[in-house]
Amino acid sequence: MRDLVQVQPSLALALPSVLPYNLYCVGHSASLAVGQPGETMNVAVDASVIIAVVANEPTKDVLIASTSGYELVAPYSVHWEIGNAFSAMLKRRRVTLEQALRAVSAYCAIPITFLDVDMSQSLRVAAEHGIYAYDAYLVQCALQYDVSMISLDAGLVSAARQAGVRVLEVAR
Repeated sequence: MRDLVQVQPSLALALPSVLPYNLYCVGHSASLAVGQPGETMNVAVDASVIIAVVANEPTKDVLIASTSGYELVAPYSVHWEIGNAFSAMLKRRRVTLEQALRAVSAYCAIPITFLDVDMSQSLRVAAEHGIYAYDAYLVQCALQYDVSMISLDAGLVSAARQAGVRVLEVAR
């Protein structure tokens, strides 16, 4: 893993936003009218994309370019997936606590609107596509709010496409 660096809000996935920071990091969520013609385009973002950006992975620049012009949305579960990913890195001694906290701080600077998803529909998506609930929440988010999705997880991308979700391509 490359050294973790703090992402400046202006570089956080290169998105203009009315949200000055990730409101969920301070205990709030926001509502957003998504999928309306003529409004800003939205994209459902997976934890893998966020981790790659805040951890300064080689795909960072491609991900920033791929999401330029989009507002990021995600199901609430993505927030907890970020914490879980960094706790796993700590447990495996891939990062120090200081590095993990810097990465979480960078994550909190990324403007993401967290959205509620229908759990029953998510479970149907999970059953139909043989995926875990956390992946199904992201697919359901894209379906429910009629937005595209971006992920580095090939299995999730495949399931999303099978479910009829538009997936942003990540050129590697």
